[in-house]
Amino acid sequence: MTTAAETEAFWAFSLETYARPGVADACIALQDEHGFDVNLLLLCLWQADRDFRAFDKRATEDLRAAIGPWVEEVVVPLRTVRRQLKQPRSWRVETEDAEPCRRLVKGAELESERVAQRLLIRMLASTPAARVGSARAAAQESFAAYAETLAASGAHAPLTGLIDLVFPDR
Repeated sequence: MTTAAETEAFWAFSLETYARPGVADACIALQDEHGFDVNLLLLCLWQADRDFRAFDKRATEDLRAAIGPWVEEVVVPLRTVRRQLKQPRSWRVETEDAEPCRRLVKGAELESERVAQRLLIRMLASTPAARVGSARAAAQESFAAYAETLAASGAHAPLTGLIDLVFPDR
């Protein structure tokens, strides 16, 4: 599969997965409470789903490093502005007046997330991932490695909950 095709396949998987009941809330909670990047969580799930591959700690570190500057300098500021525009009263602006601006920022944020996914896909060719017995096992291994990278000791239950949402019968 070409990089462009992989990028589109990953994006489609991400949109479909994120739209499932509970997945967006779980991902955002892991992001806000434990420092996980939603796109890297989705990449772990995608790799697990498509060929039962799991990332180790080194791979998650490399993937985080690949997107880190873009996420910190572009994605996070856009997210912050979008969230602030939900409650613009501190600027003496009514919510309905700020809504068109919030929608534009949300679109820019979504496109910035897509760029982050392209960066992740470009890294896949040089990122080792071990094949394991099932999608669920691969997701568990990748998430454990990612949590170790972040020293996110309290994230086991929410990560398992995310796996349950995405792979309920596997």
